[in-house]
Amino acid sequence: MLESSASSFSSHTAQNDLCMKSLFKESNSVPAIFICSGAAFNTLAFILYRIRLFRSLDANVTFVSSERLVHVRLSSFLEKNNILSNFQLGFRPAHSTQHAINYLHEKFVQALDKKEHVVAVFLDLSKAFDTVNHEILLCKLQKYGVRGVTNDFFHSNLSNSCQFTKFGETESSRINITCGVPQRSILGPLLFLLYINDLPQASAFQTVLFADDTRLFLKSNCMSTLQAAVNGEIKHVDDWLISNKLTLNCSKTKFMVLTRSHELQKIKINVVAGAVEESNQVKYLGVLIDNQLKW
Repeated sequence: MLESSASSFSSHTAQNDLCMKSLFKESNSVPAIFICSGAAFNTLAFILYRIRLFRSLDANVTFVSSERLVHVRLSSFLEKNNILSNFQLGFRPAHSTQHAINYLHEKFVQALDKKEHVVAVFLDLSKAFDTVNHEILLCKLQKYGVRGVTNDFFHSNLSNSCQFTKFGETESSRINITCGVPQRSILGPLLFLLYINDLPQASAFQTVLFADDTRLFLKSNCMSTLQAAVNGEIKHVDDWLISNKLTLNCSKTKFMVLTRSHELQKIKINVVAGAVEESNQVKYLGVLIDNQLKW
C-alpha cells in the first residue's frame, strides 16, 4: 500500500512542505492542489525540494511539472496493485471509449442470445467532479493506502482551500472550497476515479464506468423478477450516492429494456428523486444505441 516512509520524507522536509499551503491554496482563478503519495514515490523528496527551491519563480510552472511526476507515480501504483476497479475504463492507460462501448454491447448480445431480458440504467450525475467531498475523499485515500505524513499532506492541501475573483484592483471575499477535484489538472480525473471506485460494490448491478459515465444493468429470464431486482438494487445505488454526497440527475437518467420477446409489459423504475424515464434509444459516450442494438 501507499505508506509514508522515512526515505521519502524526513520529518524536517515534511514539516516544511506541509507549510507550502499558501503557495497553492489561494487563487484568483481555480485553485491548484498539490497531491503526493508515499513510499511509492522514490523521487518525491526531490520533487518537494525542487518546489521549495524555485518558489521565487512562477508557481504555476513549477506546479505543473511537479504534478506530472506525482501523477505518473500514483497512476503506476494504482495499476500495479490493481486498486482501480476493473469496471472503470475512463482515464486509464490502454482503455478507451471504444472498450467501454464494445464491452456493454457484448454483454447485451450474450444475454439476448440466451433469451434473457436486460434492463440497463444510464445514470446521469450532476456536476460529479465539482461535488467530490474533500472529507470523504481523504477517508478513501486512507483506505487505499495514502497514510501518515502523506495523508497529512493531502489533508493540508485539500482543507481550508479558498478562491476569489479579481477584476483590476478589486477582489471579492474569499470562499472556502470544501468539494471538487482540482480543475485543469491531470490529477483531478485520477482523484475522481478513486472517489467513485467503490460504486460497483454498492449493488448487484453489473457496472460499466467511464469516469462519471455510469451504466448499470441486470438480466433475467423473468421480467417481473427482473423489475423487482432492478428496483431493489437501484435503492442501494441511491444510498451510495447519498452517502458520498453525489447527486443523481433524475431528469437525464434513463433506462432501456432489451429483449427479443414481442409481448412484454411496461416496467417502472423509481429512485429517491422520482421515476426514471424509459427510453428506446440512449446516447452512450457519443454513440446512439437503441433497444434493438442498432447503431
